[in-house]
Amino acid sequence: MSRKKAEQKPAGTEKTLTSALREAEEREAEILAMLNVSRKILENHDFDTTARSIFDSCKTLIGAGAGYIALLSEDGTHNEVLFLDSGGMPCSVDPDLPMPVRGLRAEACLTGKTVYHNDFSNSEWTAYMPEGHVRLENVLFAPLVIRGKTVALLGLANKPKGFNQTDRRTATAFGELAAIALHNSRTMEMLEKSEARFRSLAETAKDAIISIDAGGNIIYWNRGAEAIFGYSGKEISGNSLKIIIPESLRPIHEEGLHNAVTTEKNRIIGKTVEIAGLRKDGTQFPMELSLARGSTKEGIFFTAIIRDISERKETEKELLHHRERLMELVAERTTDLQALNEKLEKEIAERIKAEKDVRESEENYRNLYDNAPDMYFSVNSKQRIITCNDTGSDMLGYRKEEIIGKDLACFLTEDSGRVMKKEFPRLLHDKVLNNLQMTFIRKNSSTFPAILNVYAKFDGDGRFMLSRAIARDVTELKKAEAETMRASHLAALGELAAGVAHEINNPINGIINYTQILANKSRPGSREHDITGRIIREGDRIANIVKNLLSFASENREQKHTVHVRAILSDALALAETQIKKDSITLNVRLPEDLPDIIAQPEQIEQVFLNLISNARYALNQKFQGEQRGKTLDITAEKFVHDNMHYVRIVFHDSGSGIPDDIIGNVLNPFFTTKPGGIGTGLGLSISHGIISDHGGRMTIESVIGEYTKVIIDLPVK
Repeated sequence: MSRKKAEQKPAGTEKTLTSALREAEEREAEILAMLNVSRKILENHDFDTTARSIFDSCKTLIGAGAGYIALLSEDGTHNEVLFLDSGGMPCSVDPDLPMPVRGLRAEACLTGKTVYHNDFSNSEWTAYMPEGHVRLENVLFAPLVIRGKTVALLGLANKPKGFNQTDRRTATAFGELAAIALHNSRTMEMLEKSEARFRSLAETAKDAIISIDAGGNIIYWNRGAEAIFGYSGKEISGNSLKIIIPESLRPIHEEGLHNAVTTEKNRIIGKTVEIAGLRKDGTQFPMELSLARGSTKEGIFFTAIIRDISERKETEKELLHHRERLMELVAERTTDLQALNEKLEKEIAERIKAEKDVRESEENYRNLYDNAPDMYFSVNSKQRIITCNDTGSDMLGYRKEEIIGKDLACFLTEDSGRVMKKEFPRLLHDKVLNNLQMTFIRKNSSTFPAILNVYAKFDGDGRFMLSRAIARDVTELKKAEAETMRASHLAALGELAAGVAHEINNPINGIINYTQILANKSRPGSREHDITGRIIREGDRIANIVKNLLSFASENREQKHTVHVRAILSDALALAETQIKKDSITLNVRLPEDLPDIIAQPEQIEQVFLNLISNARYALNQKFQGEQRGKTLDITAEKFVHDNMHYVRIVFHDSGSGIPDDIIGNVLNPFFTTKPGGIGTGLGLSISHGIISDHGGRMTIESVIGEYTKVIIDLPVK
C-alpha cells in the first residue's frame, strides 16, 4: 500500500508543477498584454483606436468568440456601440442604434463590477435581445468607471467552456485600462477646445496680448500686437521685449524682470499702468499695460495686455482745452457741466480695467471672457447668437439661455437690424466690420447706443464658420457729448444775447420816448393817438424782451444770504395771487413749519417762482375754460437728503395740459417755447434753470400730456 502511494506521488507533483507553469504562462501573457495596452494608451490619445487595441488584447487573452465596447448615455439608460466584433457569426442588428441598458448589463453598470453568466442562452435576459442578434451562449460585462460613474461597457461572449473568475479579474483590469484611455481622450479633447477658444479670443482682441519667458524673450504675439507695434509674429518671435521699450526705460524693465523672476515681486504685476511704447518705425506712444505672472513645467512666463491710448490722450487733451474755454464763457453757471466733465474724465481714466491672468486653464479663459467690460458674443452665418458673455447678458437684461439661439435682430432696433442685415455679408470679403453704430433693446424695452465691431472666422478651407463681435455701451459718452454741445450753445447764445440786447436797448428807448412826445401832442381818441399808443406798447414789449436777454446773458454777483422759502414764496404769491383768482385756479400751499433756511438771492428765486406760476396758469387755462373742478395748482415743500447733502425741495404741481414727451427734453433750451408767437420768449425756463444751478441746486420737470406738469426744485440748506 505504501509503495503504491510512493509510485503515485511523482505523478501528482508533476501535474501540480504543470498546472503552476501553465498559470505562470497565462499570467505572463496577461501582464505582457497589459503592458502593450498601456503603451498604446500613452502613445495614442484617440480613444477609438486605443479601445480597439484593448478589446482585441482582452478578447484574445480570455479566449472569447465575440464582443463589443459601448459608450453609455449621460443618464445611463442607453448605450451606443463604439464597435462590434461578432466573431464571424451573422448579425442583422444595426450597431448604430442606441440600445437600452437592461438585465445583466444594468447590473454591471449599477454595481461598477464585472459580471458574467455561462448559461445566457437559457436565461430570462434573452427576452431583451432584438431580433437578428448574434446567439449568445455565455456573456461577460466589464464596466468602464470614471470617478465612480460607469461611462462605458466592455462586453465579451461565446467563450468555449464558459467564463471563470480569472476571466472576470482579467476583464476588470482591461476595463480599468480602457476607462483610463477614455478619460485621457476626453481630457485632451477638452484641453484642445479650451486652447482653441482662448486663441480665438486673443487673436480677435484689438489690444496687444504678449507673453515672454523668464529671460524676457517674446513667446506669444497676437494680431493686436502686430497692429499696434508694426512687427509681424514671425519677425518678433524670440526677440527680447526690449525691442518695443524706449531706450530710457530699458534699465527699469530689466531690473523689474529680474525682481519678478527671482523674488516673485514686481510693483506693476496685477495693476494697470501707463508707460511709453516703441513702434517698429521708431515712434513712441502712450500705452496702458496690465501684467500677470504665471508658471508651467517649462518655467516662469509673463503675459501683458497692452492698449494704445494715443487717441484717448488726444481726446483728454481736447476735452481739457474745451472745458477751460467753457469755464471762461459760462463761469459759475457751469457747475453741473463741471461735475459731468469730472465724471467723464474719471470714467475714461477707469474704463480700462486689469484683465484676468491669461493662463492655460478653462476657468481663467472664462473669467476673462465673462468679466470683460464690453459685451462679447458670436453669431453663425444666419446671424443667430451661439455664445454670449456675462457682461452681454447683464447689459441686455436677459439670462444667457434666453439669448443663445436667438436672431441678433431680436436685440436691435428696427433701423439697426436693417443696417446689420445689409452690412453682415461684407464679412465674407472684408473679414471685419468696424465701429458700427447700433442701438440695442433691453428686456425691459429700453434702448442703449453701442459701438459694434465684428470679426469673421474661417476654417482651414476658407469656409465661413462664425463671427465674433464686441459691443461697447456708449450711453454715457453720448450724454457727455450732448451736454457739451448744449453748454456750447448756451455760451454762444449768451454772448449773442448780450450783444443783441445792448444794440437794441438804446434805439428802442429812443423810439418809445419820441413816440410819447407825439402821443402827448395828439388829441386823445384820434387816429394818431391810437397809433402812437400801439407803438409805445410794442416798444415796451421789445424792451421787456431785451431785459430778459440781458438777464440771460449777465452774471449776477449779488450777495446771497440766509432766507426762508416761505418768505420768498409769500412775496411771489402777493404779486400773482390776483391773476390766480381771476383765472379761477384753486391754489393749495403746504409748507412745513420746520423747513430749514437756505442761502440764496431772494429776488432771483422769486423770479423763478413767478415764472413757474405763470407757466402753470397758462397750462391750466389751456386745459380748463373758466372755473372748473380740478383746475388746481399745488405748491409743496419738504426736507430732502441726497448724497449726504441736505436740501429743501419745492414742488410746483399743476393739473394743466402737460408737455408732450417728444419736446420735454427741449423746454430748458433758450428761446424754445410752446406758446403762440407774441406770448412767450422762450427764455423763462432757461433763465430759471440757470438761477437754480447758480445756487448749487437742481431743477427737473416731470409731465404727462393732458394730465399734469410737475417742476421740482432742490435748493441746498444753510
